[in-house]
Amino acid sequence: MATRGKPPKKKTATTSKASATRAVYSAVALRALGKRRHDLQKGIEADRKNRADDYFKRIKPPSRTRALGLPPPSFRIFAEGDSWFDYPSPGGGVVTHLGKLLKKAEILNLAHAGDALRQMLSPPQRGEIEERLDQGQRRGMPFDALLFSGGGNDIVGDQFSRWLLPFTPGATASDLIDTVSFGAMLTVLERGYSDLSDIRKRHSESTTIFVHGYDYAKPTGKGVCWFGPWLRPSLEARGIVDPQLQFAVVKEILVRFRAMLQNLVASLPNFVYVETQGLLPPTATWWENEIHPTPRGFEKIAVAFKDALVTRFPQLA
Repeated sequence: MATRGKPPKKKTATTSKASATRAVYSAVALRALGKRRHDLQKGIEADRKNRADDYFKRIKPPSRTRALGLPPPSFRIFAEGDSWFDYPSPGGGVVTHLGKLLKKAEILNLAHAGDALRQMLSPPQRGEIEERLDQGQRRGMPFDALLFSGGGNDIVGDQFSRWLLPFTPGATASDLIDTVSFGAMLTVLERGYSDLSDIRKRHSESTTIFVHGYDYAKPTGKGVCWFGPWLRPSLEARGIVDPQLQFAVVKEILVRFRAMLQNLVASLPNFVYVETQGLLPPTATWWENEIHPTPRGFEKIAVAFKDALVTRFPQLA
């Protein structure tokens, strides 16, 4: 049976030319985007290498210090993580403030803003973590502590709405979290942290890992630079518009992340959880935007890390 309807439009020279032009433009734009990403990645890799080179130049091997009659090598810290450790502002993140608080420590900070846990443990960065741990061992200067900040960018971001259920009247914060999807993400993060512990065990067994669970961010709708916001738009997209309930949902998400990390403390050797949740009131004095503290806030988080390090290593006091 013949199908009734309008006959298909014939392609004209004009439409064909327009399609070809769009295809060429798309290809050019894609190549330009790829080059920018490639250049950015190369810049990050060069910066990380420069940081490592500078660190190992500062640290003198025990044999060298004895020969020169110098004090023994300082306490050695390796930091890897996201913007909480390496915040791109004049005040810096946690590690910058920690360096000011610990006078007896040298810190290699390879953290980079925007990194997710999956990136930090992907082949390139994973290999670098292993190499730096090995480098410390080879020089007789193993790292005493590995500070790690990861998981925030895996949870928060455009994907944040995936962990939320549509609002229904009377629902509590716990009711509005998709236990299945968020539980699956927590399982992925748990595996990542366990993998980090395995890396430490194989490459620098004496090193102690210190981790944290961020703090209860307030969904203000304020992004950072040209990125975000993430929390408030995701919550509103699910119909969660009450500010108090929004805050309660974010808190519940982070509390569950914290519980996962604390469970690992009981099962992994040399694995320390630094309590940072509940330290910062949800006000502009302590929070610069939806997910990052102010310099004052980062300093307070750094104090928590300092206290945890001193508890484990009293010689740092």
